[in-house]
Amino acid sequence: PGVPELQLRAGIHIGPLQIEEGDVFGRTVNFAARVVGAIKGAGIWLSEQAKADIDALGARRHEELQWQRHEKVELKGFAGAFTLWSVDRA
Repeated sequence: PGVPELQLRAGIHIGPLQIEEGDVFGRTVNFAARVVGAIKGAGIWLSEQAKADIDALGARRHEELQWQRHEKVELKGFAGAFTLWSVDRA
């Protein structure tokens, strides 16, 4: 979908972060970066928390989104395995 020439990878996570001199730091930022690292090819992936926040909004336009669950994903620097979600337009 979209523009085939444009290949995008994005990782989204929700949580506290620190902003210093226009840059962002913290565990939340690191987690989002590791989510990006889990993506093979182009895609937009979200953490379980980010997906839960979108679901809680219940916006009508979110009904157009198609979700795929990715279970037991290990992320470097974080203990355990995580459920991540990839999203696309239906």
